[in-house]
Amino acid sequence: MDQGKTEAKNNFMKMKRIVFRIEGNNKIGMGHTFTTLRIADKIKEKCELLFVMSNISNIGIDMIKSKKYEVKETDADNIEEQIWIIKNFKPDVVFNDLLHADAGYMKLLKKNKIFTINMEHSKETETRSMADVVINSLYPDNNSMTEYHYGPEYSILSDSFKNLPKRYVSKECKKIFVCFGGSDISCLTLKVIKALSMSNLKADVVVVQNPNLERELKKIKIDRENIILHRGLKDLSGLMLNADIGIVSGGYTCYESAATGLPVIILSQNELEHDRNKLFIKYRTGIYLGKGADISDDEIIKAVNSLINDFKLRKEISEKGQKLVDGKGLDRVVDIIMNH
Repeated sequence: MDQGKTEAKNNFMKMKRIVFRIEGNNKIGMGHTFTTLRIADKIKEKCELLFVMSNISNIGIDMIKSKKYEVKETDADNIEEQIWIIKNFKPDVVFNDLLHADAGYMKLLKKNKIFTINMEHSKETETRSMADVVINSLYPDNNSMTEYHYGPEYSILSDSFKNLPKRYVSKECKKIFVCFGGSDISCLTLKVIKALSMSNLKADVVVVQNPNLERELKKIKIDRENIILHRGLKDLSGLMLNADIGIVSGGYTCYESAATGLPVIILSQNELEHDRNKLFIKYRTGIYLGKGADISDDEIIKAVNSLINDFKLRKEISEKGQKLVDGKGLDRVVDIIMNH
């Protein structure tokens, strides 16, 4: 065997083996799928990768497969099968990005001495002590005995949110960005569009639409002249950078808007987001109105007009956001994975 082939074989043998245990569908959202894909795309040249997902994640599975990654499908409740698949792959690291990691699953990983990194999204979890490393972009834990990394610096954003220039905040607001995620289970996009259509705003409304929005818009009578719809976008940074204010849901969209310096009004879609958004009040990187289902059209219009007319506040939110989120969280998380 010649030297080139020998080196290639040795490099292949040294490749780190990573399992991503995730879920993604319209009910729980697609955020876990998007973030782990960003990690996978960063490390695919250096690692052998396997995604393990259950049969509740049909949309997530299709997305992973479309990127040519290997996916093993299991029953949602069959943790023994999940562990068997993982053990058979012989991973160096299992990266769990689950809304709620199953305690039985985590105990079996620990019993089999499989190194685990958990991406958490809650203040407290039953399984935190069972992981070797925990990453939480939201909540601190000063009492954790596990290696624990937390804060906005670990928000996993695409590289387009890195190294952005300081935003120039215009005194005029000509574009309003609207985004409530790919699934928008609470139909807040439609609610916001309806509210804005009833106002006298002289601004274009730039909307990241979900698959059902076009059909729902046809059912209502509104002036759509200033509504610009975007669908199937992989990267929102361009739209955010070109907007003057935004109306968004909680979670990673808030971190993305902060990185771009976009002043935003936040509506939560569920109880989990409601709890998270209290942090953004603390950070002062957005105006949180509350649970979207409980907010009236008048309250939305009033909040939008108030933010448009308060140049000083928009400038303050923009500066605090870009100071809080530098867009390099993906690199930090990749370093944690590769260094263990």
